Amino acid sequence: ADDAGTAAPAATPPPPPAPAPEKHPPETAEEKPAEISPPPETPDLDTVTKLLDDAYAQAANDCGEDVTLAMLKSIMIQIDPTFDTANYGYKGPESLQKLIEAVGGYKMIDPHRIRKIKPAAHHKFSAATLEKYKEGSVVKGKINHIAPIGILVFLEPGVTGIINTPNISWELPPPAYNLGDEVEAKVIAITAEPQRVVLSIKHLINNPWESFLEKYKEGDEVNGRIIDMNSFNVLIRLEEGITGIVHVSNISWEYVGHPADELKIGQKTKARILAIEPKMQRVSLSIKHLAEDPWERIHYEYHIGDTVRCTVTGQDRYNAGCFARIKKGLIAYIPQMNLTEPLIPGQQIEAAITLIDTSRRKLHLKPKPGLQNRLDL
Repeated sequence: ADDAGTAAPAATPPPPPAPAPEKHPPETAEEKPAEISPPPETPDLDTVTKLLDDAYAQAANDCGEDVTLAMLKSIMIQIDPTFDTANYGYKGPESLQKLIEAVGGYKMIDPHRIRKIKPAAHHKFSAATLEKYKEGSVVKGKINHIAPIGILVFLEPGVTGIINTPNISWELPPPAYNLGDEVEAKVIAITAEPQRVVLSIKHLINNPWESFLEKYKEGDEVNGRIIDMNSFNVLIRLEEGITGIVHVSNISWEYVGHPADELKIGQKTKARILAIEPKMQRVSLSIKHLAEDPWERIHYEYHIGDTVRCTVTGQDRYNAGCFARIKKGLIAYIPQMNLTEPLIPGQQIEAAITLIDTSRRKLHLKPKPGLQNRLDL
């Protein structure tokens, strides 16, 4: 029969797209809270100058006044095994040259050798200058050089002040300055040879850590605003001069792949104090400890064989099973061998508990039979 005029059946509309799966750690990985490494303390200019001078003196004694950078660096490491140009803010193939340039007093003979500049007679401050810049005085000047290890400030002809990086601010990271900026600072010392005025911006105000320690202790709840984050940490401004740090593992009792998945810069948040370290200028915080650890009462609330309702959140990274949320903070795992058909993120199911391992914080499920008992249909 001729069916040319017969209408074609209507096309079945495609199913709506499934929600994006949540990220989860591999099931085989042990969930151990990562420790936060303390931020490296930036050595001041005097420390690196002495190290450089001592290393150069040894090398020059053996090989003459023209010293190769390779030998210089080798001796610096012998004197201080922890030496690394990265500790001073310089990285890359020319990091040592840049560090030497910031210290001053040396010149490059060629790309691989340096020579110490013979110093002229040190300029001595007059009695009037010493009185003007005595310790505790507050002075103003313009920034004429910026390096990772510090800032040079022009105070007046013949008088330059230096602000070592740790003395810029009580806050970490410190605020940024530009060449030509006028700054106000307090005189904290005058070095002898050569005579230099050592300044501090942060000492214009009282140490905020003193008042913070009077108000707060470990375990207290604090309020703050998120000012920065990276793959591992979130920085929260608590008070002027006080910044707290939240490791990614302390954001939620659930797995968090990146802080930006849960938080955003500028957001106000509460947190609980885990540790206060004034010497390191650090407050370790936790957002997840504002709520009870769901594993604390796991054996009181759940038993092997119990049936629970849960929501599928995604597959593990090896596609060997999937994860499901029983309640906020409690994620269970469904091994592949317990699946009879695929599950999709957002799907609600009923499942039986087959494993509870508190030592490894693992809870396994097996979906009930029959279309995986899809409660969303």
